[in-house]
Amino acid sequence: MKKQDNNTESLGEEWTYKSNRDMKKEFKANVQEYVEKQLEGRDKQNNLKDEVDFFAGAMSVLVVVNEMFFDSKPDDTMNLAPIMWILGPMSGRKYVGKKRNKPNTYGDWS
Repeated sequence: MKKQDNNTESLGEEWTYKSNRDMKKEFKANVQEYVEKQLEGRDKQNNLKDEVDFFAGAMSVLVVVNEMFFDSKPDDTMNLAPIMWILGPMSGRKYVGKKRNKPNTYGDWS
């Protein structure tokens, strides 16, 4: 294997190995966007009964994915879920119906 840069190694002409940390970071960004789009889509179709239940279900699946595929330990099993999926509902904030500004790391819903 040839070293290409800090994060990848060449496995031939077409194959590239990404570090587990890079894959996890990319997965987290993609899954957050996907889950939030699904939530908004369900709301538009009047199929959303409860945001809290929706986020709790998504976070439950992310815990399993984190343990099975990213070898997380008990102290970091929730690090795939954005903190605002937990704090938003706890503080009475709704995700749907809010026009969000530029997304940030914390998923600000203001």
